[in-house]
Amino acid sequence: PVPLVLSEIFASNIGGTATLIGDPPNIIIGSAAHLSFMDFIINLAPFALILLILLPFFVRLFYKKEMSQNVKEAWGKVEKFDEKKAIEDPILLKKSLMVFLLTISVFIFHHNLGLEAATVALAGATLLLLVSNIDPAETFLEVEWSTLFFFIGLFVVIAGVEKVGIIQWLSNKIIALTKGNLTLTTLAVLWVSGITCSFINNISYTISMVPVIHNIGAVTSFNLNPVWWALSLGACLGGNGTFIAAAANLVGVNILKRQGRIITFKDFFRIGLPIMLISIVLSSVYLF
Repeated sequence: PVPLVLSEIFASNIGGTATLIGDPPNIIIGSAAHLSFMDFIINLAPFALILLILLPFFVRLFYKKEMSQNVKEAWGKVEKFDEKKAIEDPILLKKSLMVFLLTISVFIFHHNLGLEAATVALAGATLLLLVSNIDPAETFLEVEWSTLFFFIGLFVVIAGVEKVGIIQWLSNKIIALTKGNLTLTTLAVLWVSGITCSFINNISYTISMVPVIHNIGAVTSFNLNPVWWALSLGACLGGNGTFIAAAANLVGVNILKRQGRIITFKDFFRIGLPIMLISIVLSSVYLF
């Protein structure tokens, strides 16, 4: 059913805001600002939980009739589904769960242990490869090498942009427009990020914004934490605006397409944009 899949998409983007590892922009922000797993849990998880509680009410406003009809049908299919038959390798499942829990546990304390989030993630992935008896060659064939090289190139471009002074110029413009006011700067980053990330990849945008925020901190006496949280909320929640804005959106839309339900850009935009705007408005209140 369309409303259930769309709810899952929106919940994925909202839930990803809650933790350091929930969404790629948070990993970038955490690394750049030296924010720990618990920093995200304490500062963003409560707000993400509030949005998740409100989400069903928002979706119901748009799909009230369809939800009342389709939920009963969907629930009947769920009751018929035998989850045990879907598990092809129970032993590997147990091993994976153990590695997953261990990795999450280390994530929680990674800041105290002096470990980068990337180090913990790679260690968990390596351990899972070792205990799963899967041929590493097969795994490496499935790695999105083109994506990795894209981000390598993007980092090089950002470094070049910073070197020629464009980052400095952009930072000065933001400070001039907000008149050096922390509240206005935070709100500007939040809203610009939310709207921009509705139409472009939020990972690329976040990578571009990190040196800008660093530079703002260098030329002002700001406590940058509110600005970092604003960037995280804007980049992650902006993903709900259109179906091209986040990977979860494209996956969900393709699932519906395979079931014969075509969701156009306009269909998604009709519900996604209001949910994104409401989320950003509530984020503005939450940050202050």
